[in-house]
Amino acid sequence: MGMPECKIDDKPIADGDTVQFRVDGDWAYMPAAKGGEEGLRILTTELKVIPPLPAPAAGESGKGAIPGGERAMVIGAGMHIRGQRPAAWSADPSSVKSSLRAGYGGGPAMATGPVMAIPVTGGPPVIVMPIGPVGAGTVTGVPLTGGPPVVGMPVGGAGATHGGGGGPPPWVHLSRVQAGAKIYQLECSAKPCEVEGKQIELGDTLAIRVEKKWAYVTSGPESGAKEQKLRILSETEDDAAPDAK
Repeated sequence: MGMPECKIDDKPIADGDTVQFRVDGDWAYMPAAKGGEEGLRILTTELKVIPPLPAPAAGESGKGAIPGGERAMVIGAGMHIRGQRPAAWSADPSSVKSSLRAGYGGGPAMATGPVMAIPVTGGPPVIVMPIGPVGAGTVTGVPLTGGPPVVGMPVGGAGATHGGGGGPPPWVHLSRVQAGAKIYQLECSAKPCEVEGKQIELGDTLAIRVEKKWAYVTSGPESGAKEQKLRILSETEDDAAPDAK
């Protein structure tokens, strides 16, 4: 949200509250005052239970069936602002902690003066006085011209100029896949992640081949299609016990 707190009918949403919402693409819409709706961007969607990978087809034998690669399952999907490494996935808290350490270094810091930022909801840059630490490429602050707090992408100090045309920061789609004991977070583009022209859905099985910071993905060895090249944002070990899933 653009505000520091998620609210319904001007009341902050608390743990344990029951809420109603409908999903439309990358957004969830909750009822608001006077019959309106509040749009919330969906950051992550996950499988609550991760099913086992299907058994290899006749003649296949694990990795050997996919030259240099292995079978994988899509266990999560989401969005983030390009350039932000961390993403919060509830199914694997250990990976979140390691991603945060890798992305933040010494941790977020509080700005000492006004900051020019582009609101994450879009629009021209505004100069804000920070009211919280600057972290993960965003800052929350009160506009110097007045009004409610906004969350934005810093582009400089009070005297800085902006050459980005006033457009919103680029949001890109993510896909989270599990292959063997590894979990990869893959970055796609402004469009939902696709393989061979088909949108990747939760629970889909894929063939994945990893080379350094890139993943090469197809729908399977039998497709004969060209591999889709996706950037790997993070790679973590799946250390959860099988019965915990």
